[in-house]
Amino acid sequence: MANPTIPVQHYSTMSPAEFELKVKWWEQPEANICRHVFGIVKRIVSNQNYRQIMNLRHARLYANMEIMGLQAGQFARASSADNYMTNRVILNVVKSCIDSATSKIAKSRPRPLFLTMDGNATLQFKAKKLTKYLDGWFDAANVYDYGAQAFRDGCIFGFGALKMFIDGDKKQVKLERTLPDEIIVDEAEGRYGHPRQLHQKRDVPREKLLDMFPDHEQAIRAAHVDYNQTTYAMSTADVVEVVESWHLPTSSTAKDGLHTICVENCTLFSEPWEKDYFPFVFFRWLPRIVGFYGQGLAEELLGIQLEINKILRTIQLAQHLMSVPRFLVENSSKVVSTHLNNDVGAIVRYTGTPPQPMVSGAMAPEIYNHLENLYRKAYEITGVSQMSAQSNKPAGVTAAVAMREMSDIETERFAVIAQSWEKFYMDIAKMAIDFTRDLSEAVPDLNVKAKGGKFISSIKWTDVDLDEDQYVMRVFPTNMLPTKPEGKLQTVQELIQAGFLSKEEGMELLDFPDTDRFFSLKNSNVENIMLMIERMVEDGEYMAPEPYMNLKMAKDIAQSAYLKYKNQNSPEHRLELLRRFIDMCQDQLGIATAAAMPPPAPIATPQAAPQSELLPFPTATDIPTGGV
Repeated sequence: MANPTIPVQHYSTMSPAEFELKVKWWEQPEANICRHVFGIVKRIVSNQNYRQIMNLRHARLYANMEIMGLQAGQFARASSADNYMTNRVILNVVKSCIDSATSKIAKSRPRPLFLTMDGNATLQFKAKKLTKYLDGWFDAANVYDYGAQAFRDGCIFGFGALKMFIDGDKKQVKLERTLPDEIIVDEAEGRYGHPRQLHQKRDVPREKLLDMFPDHEQAIRAAHVDYNQTTYAMSTADVVEVVESWHLPTSSTAKDGLHTICVENCTLFSEPWEKDYFPFVFFRWLPRIVGFYGQGLAEELLGIQLEINKILRTIQLAQHLMSVPRFLVENSSKVVSTHLNNDVGAIVRYTGTPPQPMVSGAMAPEIYNHLENLYRKAYEITGVSQMSAQSNKPAGVTAAVAMREMSDIETERFAVIAQSWEKFYMDIAKMAIDFTRDLSEAVPDLNVKAKGGKFISSIKWTDVDLDEDQYVMRVFPTNMLPTKPEGKLQTVQELIQAGFLSKEEGMELLDFPDTDRFFSLKNSNVENIMLMIERMVEDGEYMAPEPYMNLKMAKDIAQSAYLKYKNQNSPEHRLELLRRFIDMCQDQLGIATAAAMPPPAPIATPQAAPQSELLPFPTATDIPTGGV
């Protein structure tokens, strides 16, 4: 039986008689969903209070400051006013290792490519256009910048999250960063890492909600933030606590998937959710043995950082107390204390035993060795060498090949994390394609931006849209050239030596490293030939070869295509078009060969015998015909 409608009231003030929590909030009437969602979220947050404590601890380690919390108005404030006045020596190995790992791994910008499986030329061209669209969208949505933030969040808090959504006003698919504390998943449901429901709790400006949902103005103006956390107690921001929830459909045929947006006293938005995933992409430094949330690098280095802090504090106190130069003066000696000064060449007068300077060691050498070992062990756990952290290379290593080999050896430590990093971008690409397809249903003539090299163009989405069973996705680096000058020069030299580039093209590539443009020009012959063959076989339209194309290549590819389609029992009239194409290629090759041959040398003709009245020219009757 559905609960009766309750007037505008904060859910935390309701009595048990007024409110009975329904865990299956997606089955409740739309007007009552908000109360159940807020009740469930409050219960989960209360049960998982340890997560907020852990996230705050790890944020303090990285930020090197006793911040009060991760909520608005707290992350920039210290828990003690003396925090900025302290003169303690700090060696933040957690921040150093996280920044080094981020620079080492997150600098890689995986580029998803769409490849067809034995597809014809049309599908191949669509796949290439789809890749170009994704290149353009990655730039427009700042995917790599948000990805680096998610990677750092994964190192600090255990997992980073990016949320994808459709901006209806601008008709674009966008990304935004999601803070770890905003993602709320029940531990029991996320035990195996694949929960069926997820909530996002965040604070949204009230005027933005009023603009998005003008029909619920009264409820939005009455809603407020739970001030028990004193989050906005000293703030002038006018925000509202909003919970956005998703429940995945139980099966492909089930109709119980739901997506809602709620404030404490009103369900602002509700729609069926047919996708089998949440609109979030997660990156985890390390997955936990059990559970949805990951384990961060800050958690791994927690013990080492605390021990380093303890040793540094002890060394600092010992340095101040013990490492102070002193003079030993015997009581029976007569020494003028003012003569013990910093003057150069000063004369110290004494009677009896002379004063002796004393400098004692502050700590035993084992303490300093232990500190160095802890610092080095932190980098070993991370997998980043101190050479990479300090941007140094070993002496004597100058060749780009040797440097690439060293980088490969170091990267082996990150093999699993690098695979997760690539999968992170593949998930973004798949989700972006799916969301763009949804946007195209609302905007039939949707135009999208495509990027080819350094050029941006606008194309229709219908010209690039492919079904999922028509392509496979692979991830490759955004550019095959290294970023270091010596590595870039070495790679270009290898391409020239292999015959892929000319010397002039290599010199231009060093100035503007756009390999896609070069290889697209190199492959234009093959693409043109494949398109002509496809139109003959698929559409039955004859395409005559041109003398400007590579006729020998066209003939060879057409012969291979002819044998392939003949084995597939293609119609005879289509095969005849291929035979005609091959014959014309052969004829034009013959014409081109004949035109390239040098003209034959002129044949000498015998000159007529000279005639004279003194020497009459013999006639045929004068020439004897018989033998001697």
